[in-house]
Amino acid sequence: MLVAPLALAPGAGVFEVVALGMLVTAVVLHELGHSLVARRFGIRVIDITLWPLGGMARLSHVPESSRVEAWIAVAGPAVNVALAIVGVPLWIAALALLPAGSEWIRIAATFVVIHVLMAGFNLLPAFPTDGGRLVRAWLARRRNWLGATEGAVRIGRFVALLIAVAGVIIGNWMLPVVALWLWWAGSQELAQVRARHTPGVAVPVHGYTDQEIARIEAYRGRLRGL
Repeated sequence: MLVAPLALAPGAGVFEVVALGMLVTAVVLHELGHSLVARRFGIRVIDITLWPLGGMARLSHVPESSRVEAWIAVAGPAVNVALAIVGVPLWIAALALLPAGSEWIRIAATFVVIHVLMAGFNLLPAFPTDGGRLVRAWLARRRNWLGATEGAVRIGRFVALLIAVAGVIIGNWMLPVVALWLWWAGSQELAQVRARHTPGVAVPVHGYTDQEIARIEAYRGRLRGL
């Protein structure tokens, strides 16, 4: 999503616009993968939100179950991997059938790269990425949910530090921003899990309450009426 300004900048051509469309579509399909699997487990999908660092499917709750979390987490990257596999033969066919330098070859290659990179980034063990959630699901087989979350967050913070250092070394200022977000988001979820597991602290066990969901849906309805 961070490349959107490039596609809309003065001088941007058809390729940039198509690449932006493919990126947005990839994010939406990734989140739909999470959402469809969540619904299979009886979890309500509140909405899918797109924002500068990607997208997020908001779920009414996620049970503290390693099996459920693993299936939901792996669904998004699986969609990207499947689409990348579909795109590879199309890319090869474009290389074989079209003249060198064709925009269609570039578009086909970009399609594959977008989905490979999206799957790869999301599978990093940097909680709360999908990879980080898979780590928590694996740890939860031998620990309670709080202990598994603490372990996943520690690993995620280490990965976030590596991302920040890599960004400084190569001069990419967005990588430290991504690292800061990963650290912050992981800390936020850890705080929520600790609160749920602290006796005497009133926190909804299943994430969003019915009243909160109703307020969100009412707010969305007002926005559609504008």
